[in-house]
Amino acid sequence: MKYVVILCCVFSATVTAQVKNISFNFNQISCQTVPSSLIGQDIYFYRPNPMFTGKQPDADTLMQGFISERTTPINSAIPAEYVGRIKEGGWSLFDNYTGSIKPYDYAADPKTYVYRPALGVSNMKHLLLFSTYSSFANRLFTIVNCTDSVTNGGHGCLFAFTLKDDKGELLHWSVDSHLVGYFSVCFKSYINYLKETYSGKKFYLKRESGIPVVFFNPLDKMTYAPAPGEEWNCSDMTLLNDPGKFFPYITLLFQVGEKTISVIPDNQKLATEPLRINALWTPEQYADYKAIEKIRHDSLTKARNAQEKLVMKKQAAHAAEVLNKYGKVYGRYILRGEVAKGMTRTMCIAAWGDLANATKGTAQGHEIELWEYSRYRWLRFNDGKLEYYNE
Repeated sequence: MKYVVILCCVFSATVTAQVKNISFNFNQISCQTVPSSLIGQDIYFYRPNPMFTGKQPDADTLMQGFISERTTPINSAIPAEYVGRIKEGGWSLFDNYTGSIKPYDYAADPKTYVYRPALGVSNMKHLLLFSTYSSFANRLFTIVNCTDSVTNGGHGCLFAFTLKDDKGELLHWSVDSHLVGYFSVCFKSYINYLKETYSGKKFYLKRESGIPVVFFNPLDKMTYAPAPGEEWNCSDMTLLNDPGKFFPYITLLFQVGEKTISVIPDNQKLATEPLRINALWTPEQYADYKAIEKIRHDSLTKARNAQEKLVMKKQAAHAAEVLNKYGKVYGRYILRGEVAKGMTRTMCIAAWGDLANATKGTAQGHEIELWEYSRYRWLRFNDGKLEYYNE
């Protein structure tokens, strides 16, 4: 797959000192986000993917709800890709209208108009004006104000943005928190955050459960099995174009040996499953992991050594007891699990353990006893002393 670096021209300038870099992107805004933290942030609308081969989604091509404080005439040139879908819905196109129209939704406010409308549609009851995505693509807008309000019975919230374009025009845009993931928008300072956090730095693949055993690399369309603890070096970041996505997506580029691997920095949904940034450790995190592993290893080694010492101590005490009880000659046999002629029944039990079967009898006035441990393993005693045996 081909990928293109298109961030350099848009994000080459750094964020002003008054604006703090943020560690989350636009699609991660939630009801827990403090609206004032977004004021001053620049947002960028992605350029559509020229490699896209599917049907253009309405949500990404017809932009509704961007209200300007200036009047703008409806464009009489209607893009062909909109005509069929609009007419299918029972709407009529104002394709020859050249005047300025106030949207019915905002009739009470004579100062608000749709931002750069590309077309107007009507179903004889309502008039809707749309901006097309081309009005926003590959452009930066600054958030000059942001407020939120509770929606959906307290289960959601509505963010009301006031944006300023590169010509100083103000426009108002309201977005439900449940829908932020549907807009192909990113914060400029989020890009700067990614650059500061990852570019030119070294990382290590995690050794934890939940880390994928294999992953897909969209750069070469190959599947890889990563090695835990492997060193990864972040060389760059870019926007990747995928034929299955209408818009590109942000990815970090890592050098792993001679390979260039794509790593996704956020939770955006993709058709394939590439590696994500939560699978990597920073050098500090890796050092902490190694330190914890060393403590765990040393602790286990210490415990194992202590256990071994305890076992050896018990064995030494047992050996001393056997030698003292049965004498050095027979005691050494017993400690090795062996028997020898002349041993008593007690000595043999100490060496071989309890017998399986015993048979007693007499021969020429002597007491004979046969102990069978198995078919080919037996002891024969004569008057209580071991006379013959087979191991």
